[in-house]
Amino acid sequence: DKAWWRLQLPAVYRVLEIEVTNRNSNKDRLNGLEILIGNSMVNNGNDNPSIQEMGRNITLVGKRLCWSDALLYCRDFHWDLLSIRGPEEQEIIDEMVSSAPFSLTSHLWVGLR
Repeated sequence: DKAWWRLQLPAVYRVLEIEVTNRNSNKDRLNGLEILIGNSMVNNGNDNPSIQEMGRNITLVGKRLCWSDALLYCRDFHWDLLSIRGPEEQEIIDEMVSSAPFSLTSHLWVGLR
């Protein structure tokens, strides 16, 4: 059984950074560390999207919006629309999209670069 803890914020906040400190200085305890962010309690919260280590955070939003509304939504609640910076990031995005915990439309918006 996986050990876990949950942080429930009283409102919507822009989380800019998550720092994990291993108090026992035992790196093995952090093997398989996974950070999930979302508000679904399906499967005890384990179906929420995970953060991938890419030097930045990517959030897959489960709303149907036109491009301009998607841009405004992302700027209000996250940062901006995503610009994919290479094949490695494309693979990560493909995996994230294929395992999304909600149904997706046939198109996803990304930003211009």
